[in-house]
Amino acid sequence: MGQFAIGVIAVAQVGVGFLFSFGQAVFGLVTLGQLAIGFLAVGQIAVGYLALGLAGLGVYVMAEDGYGTFLWSGARQDMEVLSIFYTIKMILTGDLDLASKVGTWFFETLSDLFSLSPE
Repeated sequence: MGQFAIGVIAVAQVGVGFLFSFGQAVFGLVTLGQLAIGFLAVGQIAVGYLALGLAGLGVYVMAEDGYGTFLWSGARQDMEVLSIFYTIKMILTGDLDLASKVGTWFFETLSDLFSLSPE
């Protein structure tokens, strides 16, 4: 933490957080800042695989002005972007219970496999 920071979690004006970073110019896996560069980047200028901001660059971009493989902006609305950000929201809020859905699928598949009888 400070003006310059490097670590697992960084809170700084300029920071590199391997897991999370917050500040003015930040780099890391999950970033939140004015200039955010990371896998999931949220900021005024966001660059990442998932980018959310005023200006964005990445694969899945939700920005006022941006460039990406899939883009949600005033110029273009790709539903893939809305879908992935909505799924992330559901996971973070607990509305999407992945463990029970995977468990249910697994046990249904097993029961279907063992209930087949050779004829």
